[in-house]
Amino acid sequence: MKKMIILGVLAFASPAFATELTTNMVLGTGMAEVQKKLTDMGYQVRKSEMEHGDIEIYVVKGSKKFEVYVSMETGKITRLKSR
Repeated sequence: MKKMIILGVLAFASPAFATELTTNMVLGTGMAEVQKKLTDMGYQVRKSEMEHGDIEIYVVKGSKKFEVYVSMETGKITRLKSR
């Protein structure tokens, strides 16, 4: 019985069950920090660049692709585009 409980807890702790991206979510103020946070959440970072003072990151998770724009000042997601 204990093994089943432990396996259940581990399953929910895996990146497959990570939090989905939302605007105003804080990811960090530096490009490396944002990339690491997204990778830890189970996203594959495909491309990253600076655009108009924001960090712009293209990520993939499963069959879903996103453009994520993060403010360098606040670390929050300011825009999120599904592609």
